[in-house]
Amino acid sequence: MNKVIGGLLGVMISTSVMAADMYVTGSAGTAMAGRGDTNVGLAVGVELGKNLRVESAYTYDVDNKENTLFGHFVPQARIPGTTLTPYVLVGVGVNFDQMNEKPLWAVGGGLRVEISKSLDVDFRYRLTDNMDKNDRREYVSAGLSYKF
Repeated sequence: MNKVIGGLLGVMISTSVMAADMYVTGSAGTAMAGRGDTNVGLAVGVELGKNLRVESAYTYDVDNKENTLFGHFVPQARIPGTTLTPYVLVGVGVNFDQMNEKPLWAVGGGLRVEISKSLDVDFRYRLTDNMDKNDRREYVSAGLSYKF
C-alpha cells in the first residue's frame, strides 16, 4: 500500500511541476478536540481546470515532531461575482515518523479568498485517520497561496 501511495504522490508532484497553473501554499494551524498540536505546512499544486486542483501537501506537527505527506484531489467551485472559492478535498498520505503504521486518508474542505491574481488566502479543515481508524485527527489551518 505504501508503494501505491508513493506512486500517487510522485505522479501528483510531477504533474504539478510541469503545469502552468501551479501554486504554492504556506500554512499554519492547530489540531482540534483538545489536542492543541501546532502544525505548519507547505502544499504544491496545480489547477487542472477551473473546478479541480491536485496537490501534494507536507505537514509538520511542531508539538509531536511528526512529518506527514498527503496527496489531495480538490474539487472547487468559485461563487460567481465574488472572490470566494469553496472546495472539498480527499486524499491519501503517510506519516514518515510511523512508517510501520497504516497509510492515512484525509477528507475536508475549505475556502480560498482571492486577494489578487497571484495571491489567495486559504482557510482549511481536514480530518485524517489511518486505515484501521484508530488515529483520528482534525485540523484547522490558514495559509497564503502564491499562484504562478
